[in-house]
Amino acid sequence: MTRLTLSLPMAQKFRAGLKTQTRRVSPPKFSVGDVVAIAEPCAIAYDNDRNRLLCRYEADRYGGGGVRSHDDPAEIKRCMGMKTVISHTPRSARFMPGWAERSRIRITEIREERLGDITEADAVREGFTDRAAFLAYFGTLHKGPIDLTLPVWVVSFEVVT
Repeated sequence: MTRLTLSLPMAQKFRAGLKTQTRRVSPPKFSVGDVVAIAEPCAIAYDNDRNRLLCRYEADRYGGGGVRSHDDPAEIKRCMGMKTVISHTPRSARFMPGWAERSRIRITEIREERLGDITEADAVREGFTDRAAFLAYFGTLHKGPIDLTLPVWVVSFEVVT
């Protein structure tokens, strides 16, 4: 299944119900109407008996539950030597295993615009209080001065599960 990857701050906003839109510098690999999985940062570890893998979602780390288990022997064997599993180290959403996906969204709109064209309403749909807060966060991701003429793809979505 196709995935939409979220950073930890964006996964927290998504979990809180504040994020229904995202901007990407690369064109998305899905279309309007597609149902895609949300990939979010998580830590994978063994249970005490080493017969199940546990996924702890970083977005829920300080706010409650958020654990999913998996007991496929082949997956357990594959993960046995992984340093992130042995040390319980959080991993990027890019490396989240498929069995740990817990949310699906439906893509409702995709459009291309310049980064500087973001409206106050769109900034709120991104999970921010205003346009300035969004642009400041975007600048930290791309480590440099913000180019407001940068083309971005705006992806709007609704939660399915």
